[in-house]
Amino acid sequence: MAHILLIEDDEEFQALVQRTLSDHHQITCATNLREANSHLVTDTYDLILLDVGLPDGSGFDFMLKIRNQDRFQRIPVLFLTGSAKTADEVTGLSLGADDYIVKPIEPVLLKARVEARIKRLATLEDQADVFTFEDLVFTLSKQEVALKHDRSPEKIDFTSLQFRILYHLAKHPDQIFSRQSLLDLFWGNEVHVTDRTVDVHISKIRSKLSSSQITVQSVYGKGYRLAQNAEKKQSPLKKAVA
Repeated sequence: MAHILLIEDDEEFQALVQRTLSDHHQITCATNLREANSHLVTDTYDLILLDVGLPDGSGFDFMLKIRNQDRFQRIPVLFLTGSAKTADEVTGLSLGADDYIVKPIEPVLLKARVEARIKRLATLEDQADVFTFEDLVFTLSKQEVALKHDRSPEKIDFTSLQFRILYHLAKHPDQIFSRQSLLDLFWGNEVHVTDRTVDVHISKIRSKLSSSQITVQSVYGKGYRLAQNAEKKQSPLKKAVA
């Protein structure tokens, strides 16, 4: 059973979510951002359903705020909104959301999309907890990445979505993944986003890997793969020994 925080001011939609998910999950409701902040201070959650338009602020701004705090970076966030505008959808996904749900939505689809995110978390936790690739150490249960060097490992902060993308690339280091294949893997066929969304996330991952001996390489006309960072040809560990 997952503990889900629903941040939504529409009472009818709150009731729909409760009817759809409460048989298998614990649902806590907040009708505004002030209440949501209060809940996040006093409790822990496995997933957040977040409306975009709220009485006391924007869900987009709230997303930025919580993603800047370590304890919330790896919690899946699914945006809820009545806006089907492509620009809004790209904004939400670019902020690191795991899904963008346009209301109204059929209960069976809502349940499927929530369960898919929870299942992905469970799958990560069931795998071996630590995976090492070059100078990066992945701790899967915490969705954390650390950079190895001659001192203690240095943690690199990735959002949940960025972590999963980087981990997938690290598990298949010789394979090139097209933008479309990454869209299908991490957003699903039911979410219509543009290639630009993938580029934004890859750019952020690449920036955070600036101190690593590897980087995400763009392969013209094909997609992305992990490769040696030209500016870091020799790893920090080897330099320390030299």
